[in-house]
Amino acid sequence: MEHKAVGGITFSIPDGEFAAIMGPSGSGKTTLGQLAAGLLMPETGLVYVDHIPTSSRKKRFDISNKVAYVSQFPEHQLFEETVFRDIRYGLRRKKYSEREITAKVKDAMECVGLSFEAYKDRSPFQLSGGEQRRVALAGAVVLEPKILILDEPTAGLDPLTRGKFLALLTVLQRTKHMTIVCITHHLQDALEYADRLVILNNGRLVYDLKPAEIRCALEDPAIALSPTPLLRFRKELESFFPGKIDSELVQENKLLAFLTDRLMRTLGDES
Repeated sequence: MEHKAVGGITFSIPDGEFAAIMGPSGSGKTTLGQLAAGLLMPETGLVYVDHIPTSSRKKRFDISNKVAYVSQFPEHQLFEETVFRDIRYGLRRKKYSEREITAKVKDAMECVGLSFEAYKDRSPFQLSGGEQRRVALAGAVVLEPKILILDEPTAGLDPLTRGKFLALLTVLQRTKHMTIVCITHHLQDALEYADRLVILNNGRLVYDLKPAEIRCALEDPAIALSPTPLLRFRKELESFFPGKIDSELVQENKLLAFLTDRLMRTLGDES
């Protein structure tokens, strides 16, 4: 019954990058994320976290301080009676005073958009799905990791909440200088927020590209990626503006800016 989840993969993610790991179900995305976090050890090959091999038993504590992993359906990780106690849990073994712990929990909560006073004494099990995701994220952020790995963090969330959550990750990337690795099925989310798309298939890395280069992956029949509504709209625009649609226009804000500019030019010509 043995099955090789991933194999023959070699790549690196530089500091401060937002990388989206994509691919069909069973392609090895979750396994790759757990290998990167040091939760799984490779049978062959090496995985490095900030130049430290995850196989090094002497450096396990250093690795755990550098990388935080948020699993799929992170609300399943919540178990304490209050939001405050859940978020502070990871700080137990660190030699912080109660005042320092409170300050760190407050900062983490505010980073993920949760009011400290409004949420600290509430039960995490009485929160909405989006709020629970934020609590789980705060539990990772409070550890001040250099690398944050998230496995399908927006699964089950409505589009508005999903967009807010991903926008929050980009804020953490910018303000905390974190490297974000997000495993996702949502192509448009990856195009909107990621700096880079790493696409797996059958346990192997088949594409490593920038969002603007997504067309080559979409044209590959072996990869089960369907064009998003925005990409289909972009393709229609190419028939109206031949040769004028830049390859970078795969994000909603850039496409809207292009259309607004064209509309203003048209109105200016008519006047």
